[in-house]
Amino acid sequence: MKPSVSIMNVTPGVAKVWLDEANVKNRRLRQKHVAALVSDLAGGAWRLSPDAVAFDVTGRLINGQHRLTAIVETGIAADCIVLLNAPVDTYDITDDGLKRTLSDRLTRDGHGDVAALAAVVAAVYAWEMAGWPTTSSGLIYPPTKTDYLDRLERDEELFVVANRVGSRTASAVGLPRAWWATAYFMIVTTAGQRVADEFIERIITERSPFGWPLPGDHPCIAIRKTIDRDYRASRPTIRTNRKLALALIVKAFNAFAEDRPVKLLKFRVSGENAEEFPEITTKAVGQR
Repeated sequence: MKPSVSIMNVTPGVAKVWLDEANVKNRRLRQKHVAALVSDLAGGAWRLSPDAVAFDVTGRLINGQHRLTAIVETGIAADCIVLLNAPVDTYDITDDGLKRTLSDRLTRDGHGDVAALAAVVAAVYAWEMAGWPTTSSGLIYPPTKTDYLDRLERDEELFVVANRVGSRTASAVGLPRAWWATAYFMIVTTAGQRVADEFIERIITERSPFGWPLPGDHPCIAIRKTIDRDYRASRPTIRTNRKLALALIVKAFNAFAEDRPVKLLKFRVSGENAEEFPEITTKAVGQR
């Protein structure tokens, strides 16, 4: 079927049917945006938008849920451009007056815990492109949602695992889970999953594989102590600086993988003696 476009006077009854029957796996409703549209409708300021209320070829609503909700809430019919039989991938480029986020796309694709997963995908993409964990704004060519989704698809299972690992580690040690998930992902893809899993397990349990307490100069104890000190400090540094936190995690991992003792972890982020972001070692000679 070919796409078709028309201008319709959408009544509250029709809007409700569309929302109840066709609004599947759409993004989360933004109540502030709905409230603004309600105000426009109730105050006579509604204008016909060139942004269509759209349905794809399967009949799913892919654009316009905020306008339809406002029509239902006010009980006032409104003129809307309506697009039928749009290609399924039209959702990827529609806007609905608000910027669609990566989380919206992940929700549409059926992923759970999408906000955290989106943060990890974006962080990994930037790290791989820049060689260190910058933000997307720090890249020469800002990535698109398609770039992020392509990256997710290449290692989707690992991203999901990393998100779970990040949540577990953050609960035990502190720091945002997306940071731990990002570090875990990068360690797995660089040094391997076995050594990455062992590293995380030693951090969480503070014990050797045989159940013995780790010595004070063990890298996994060092990273825990560094984080603990920061949480007790009146002026936090690590938990407010992702680059610093990830650099220290990488330094701890490198010492762990190379079987080197370390009591103190440091990284100078800026200033005259700023350090280059550490590379993840591939020389896992053994785990203590």
